[in-house]
Amino acid sequence: RRRLVRSAQREQTQQQQLRTTCKMPARNPLISKSVREHGRARAYGRKKQWLHAKKGGEPKAKKEVEPAKIGKWVEVEKTRKKRVKKHNQTKLRKSIVPGAILILLAGRYAGKRVVFLKQLDSGLLLVTGPFGVNRIPCRRVDQAYVIGTSTVVDISGIEIPAKLNDEYFKVAKNAPKKGEEGFFDISKATPEEAEAKLDAAEKEVSKAVAAAVEKVPLLKDYLQSRFALDAGSAPHLMKF
Repeated sequence: RRRLVRSAQREQTQQQQLRTTCKMPARNPLISKSVREHGRARAYGRKKQWLHAKKGGEPKAKKEVEPAKIGKWVEVEKTRKKRVKKHNQTKLRKSIVPGAILILLAGRYAGKRVVFLKQLDSGLLLVTGPFGVNRIPCRRVDQAYVIGTSTVVDISGIEIPAKLNDEYFKVAKNAPKKGEEGFFDISKATPEEAEAKLDAAEKEVSKAVAAAVEKVPLLKDYLQSRFALDAGSAPHLMKF
């Protein structure tokens, strides 16, 4: 505290000495030790040093700018080209290959296992149950909501029709009822009714995949079982 009081007293005495010695008020007076009222740029403007080039007081002469030399080739106008946005196909994980068994993590069929068929133009995955094995029709799934397994079914001989694309799934075939009838309707479709609603292309694909599944022993039971985690299980240490 004593040091702070002494330093404050010294500053006061310095200011008093400056006031007494200077007859004219300073343009940039000291506020404290080595700190002035105006900054460097402000003091430069107050002195008006930018008007004079030398001590003689003559203003700066403007430099004559030489015209730019015109070359052989002259650019008339630069026109901006419109950038065309390219849709790059999303990369699939190494575990997701045609015929691989995938585990769904979200949606109506969460926890069930499906067979991966192909990747659509939108980047989504085309999967099927197949319908005759675990009652899952052909659907589109994002690979973010899927776990890839090491089990693979040979579907190289199955031709997937071109009809099963993004536009095919955008059409609302079985739209829910609106109003009070749709709200209070709790009736569920029977397996026979659900199979009748399937398209002919979906039926062909599901039958062909089901035939390939039956060739592998115990694979049908594996697809029908639901995936779940128990308490204390560590999924990051599991090998699917």
